[in-house]
Amino acid sequence: MDGTGTGQTRYAKLARFSRTPGAVLLIVRNTGRRGLDIPAAEYAILYSPKTEEYVVWQELSRIRSTVAATKPTYILYHAGTSEDTRCRNLQAAMAGSHHRYKFVWSDGKTRARPEQDGDAR
Repeated sequence: MDGTGTGQTRYAKLARFSRTPGAVLLIVRNTGRRGLDIPAAEYAILYSPKTEEYVVWQELSRIRSTVAATKPTYILYHAGTSEDTRCRNLQAAMAGSHHRYKFVWSDGKTRARPEQDGDAR
């Protein structure tokens, strides 16, 4: 799903996702508008995440991942690039945050690194 189409079309896609067991909903960043909440999502996968901790928290809030009910999030990025450095900086910012995260970081080359609940390191 992207930023094109009407609100009605977007609503229909979200409704179909919510009622279909095992469904996957792929959303690109320009889709993000007010009111785009997906509480039926069991987890999120962020590819090339933003660098600001509060922006990532806002993105995860769309799936209702909260401090009280943290949902798993998978972070995908390219190893050995500037993206790798940005993700390490993001991890450091998350470690100092009051938010709770449940992440699995994957650079596509090494084994995915799951974290303890609430640990962004």
